[in-house]
Amino acid sequence: MSVTKSQGHKVTGSQVEYRAVISKERRGKVSLLNEIVPQAEGEIIVFSDARQIFKKDALRNLVANFADEKVGCVSGELVFVDEDKASVSKGIGFYWRYEKWMRKMESRISSAIGATGAIYAIRKDLFTPPPQNTILDDVFIPLKVVEQGFRVIFDSEAVAYDRIVSTSKEEFKRKTRTLAGNFQLFFQFKKLLNPLRGKVAFQFFSHKFLRAVAFFFLIILFVLNLFLKNVYPYNLFFVLQLLFYSGAIFGFLAEKFNVRGGFLLFPYTFCILNIAALKGFFKFLGKRFDVRWEKANF
Repeated sequence: MSVTKSQGHKVTGSQVEYRAVISKERRGKVSLLNEIVPQAEGEIIVFSDARQIFKKDALRNLVANFADEKVGCVSGELVFVDEDKASVSKGIGFYWRYEKWMRKMESRISSAIGATGAIYAIRKDLFTPPPQNTILDDVFIPLKVVEQGFRVIFDSEAVAYDRIVSTSKEEFKRKTRTLAGNFQLFFQFKKLLNPLRGKVAFQFFSHKFLRAVAFFFLIILFVLNLFLKNVYPYNLFFVLQLLFYSGAIFGFLAEKFNVRGGFLLFPYTFCILNIAALKGFFKFLGKRFDVRWEKANF
């Protein structure tokens, strides 16, 4: 059963009326959003996932950004807590800090590419219903806001808290689904794949597309260096690649036997993300993905 809450606009004193919209059929987040967003009252719609906890002043900070008429969507910041000692946890924590820095810089230049699904808001009249099979609604909806001439910004003062994944298996499953969604987006927003179409297109191409297809270039690089391993400087590059991937293997063993991975967590996490991209690509080609979210085991 899926349960989604929509906040009514009726306020009596300090009381706010809430209305729960309950779907007896498990049909996915996008299907429910397309049904209940048109029913919601008010000018601003706030989106969240079920598991996260908002900081006390998160909503106030999030909504304050709409004082700027050019802002159509605001993404808050997701902060991971209770990070354990597992290599993948620390590696993903580093990756997520880098991702948030990227979004912050993009929003300063023009608009962020997508939003943090755990905490973001849009002007209701800018909402575009995503296709029913959309995986990454938190990227599709903000990009449609950008297409209408409004900005998507990142606000680090609007905070939601969540737990980071503790095993590579959980993270691999999550990233495979996310990256399959990225390949879906490339067909939904074909025009943005031309980096010469403007700042947002350049950001979309460099941030989303090149990162998603990095596995392709890594495979080509390794194969070419394998054939040229007796020629300088390709032999040097080949040795560096062997050392890097060996580090990833030792990082995997460190997690498996619950020992400190140290610096090995970086090549290990890097390889997890790129193998997930490869698997996500084949899932997209075979349309073997489910828009319904599977519960994580924490």
